[in-house]
Amino acid sequence: MSTTKLSRMIHRTLSLLCAATLVASLTLLPASAASFPDVQPGDWYYDTVSRIAELGAVDGFPDGTFGPEKSISLTELCKIGIELFPGPSLEDDFTAEELSEGRAYMAEENPGYWGNDVILEALLLRDVHGLGFDQARWEQPLTRMELTYVVSNIYLTSDIFPTSGDPDTVDPSVAALIGDYDSAGIRGNDMEACVLWAYALGIVGGVNANGDFNPQGTVSRAEACTILSRLLYPETRLTPGENTSSQTPGQSETTTDPLALLPAGTDVAGNSRIHYAGDVAYDYCRALEQEIGIPIFYLPEFTEKADGLLSYASFNDFSIDATYFQMVLTELQKMKSAYDLYPDGFLREVESKKGSHSTEIILCPHTFPGYTSYGVHVYDYSDDPVKVDQVFYTGIGDPQYYSHEMGHMVMSSAAIQGGWSTVCDYWESMNARAGVTDYVSSYAMSSRPEDWAETWAFLWHDTDSVRTLVNGGNNVLREKLQYMTNLLAQNYSTFNASTVPWSDLL
Repeated sequence: MSTTKLSRMIHRTLSLLCAATLVASLTLLPASAASFPDVQPGDWYYDTVSRIAELGAVDGFPDGTFGPEKSISLTELCKIGIELFPGPSLEDDFTAEELSEGRAYMAEENPGYWGNDVILEALLLRDVHGLGFDQARWEQPLTRMELTYVVSNIYLTSDIFPTSGDPDTVDPSVAALIGDYDSAGIRGNDMEACVLWAYALGIVGGVNANGDFNPQGTVSRAEACTILSRLLYPETRLTPGENTSSQTPGQSETTTDPLALLPAGTDVAGNSRIHYAGDVAYDYCRALEQEIGIPIFYLPEFTEKADGLLSYASFNDFSIDATYFQMVLTELQKMKSAYDLYPDGFLREVESKKGSHSTEIILCPHTFPGYTSYGVHVYDYSDDPVKVDQVFYTGIGDPQYYSHEMGHMVMSSAAIQGGWSTVCDYWESMNARAGVTDYVSSYAMSSRPEDWAETWAFLWHDTDSVRTLVNGGNNVLREKLQYMTNLLAQNYSTFNASTVPWSDLL
């Protein structure tokens, strides 16, 4: 669907939202035990989860559990919110032709994604704007600030009369109730009005005695149900300025001790993994591991090797706390956005074909003196019977940075599949004929391994720059791209040369 067409649809939708809303009534249903084995009487979220489940707005997982402590995504929250606060529908507000066109666009953007209609309805009808259509963005763990934005917009565009007014009309003096209003970046943020609205209404409260909002903290499924329940049932709301920890002694929407130990879990390789209560990155990391088939470590649990970039002792140089776990989550999201560019199942296949060598990713989002980001791929040449190759990422990176280091692993593994000496010799023969413009960057000229990794990263993240170089007459660079692409396509069934972004250069 064209951008122009989509803009017209959005404009039409906004005009429709100016129409008068209908008054509807809600009857408070008695809280009954939800049929989830992990939601039991005595849990601080028992009543609220039960209420939302009773209304049919939430479901459990295939194993029957609810997963109260699991993070909730933007798509999931929008789906629940739309169920609880019905409003304009796609079928009522768009023609069959417009809907067909919109859904075809979504199917192309996010093939097979269950939430495509939710994204369309949220963006086009419920004022949840500016978030794009990409599935990866909508599946990220929701932050507390984003929650207030989503909930306020869905509520105020619903057929339920919005008795609480527009967030922009809230008395700004409520900001004095928020302990971290200035220090956490709430003041001046695009979502500031939504946070104030939620505080003034008693929908959210502080997470500690200081009244801190913790805007970048992620939201669990139980917390989302609790906040939506407060909006549905005014008698359950907090007094503005009341902290959630004071409402349920000993428990709150967020755990006060981030280093309290939860039962250990396992990663994709079957390793036992520490699970801290304040580790907001834990579930996201385990899901990413399943996607790529490689275990990811961000605590001193990894296999320590003599040639590794980090050691267990490295983690003594900084504090592992709630802020650290939030940094980990942010970097994992960048990492995923890089790996999502690759063909489906590609990294899993690369890993599966490494024979006696396994791979570990070690992420350390701490800025050490002297550099803000640094990475390395370490091939295990040791005499150990178990060979573990490691990809290290330290500091604060960007998606291309994560692709560069993964490019070392991908290309070295492909070279081994294709015959190490043959591949290396041929690449060196191309570089012997190359001029300075036959490299994607000056850093690529430093060595063959860096040329491999830089070329891989540029092809996924800056294809246009490579295209400009090749079309400018850099024939050696074109030959490199053709050789690299053919090598990967010949050795990995998940890599289709005709579908890569640079297929026009082959």
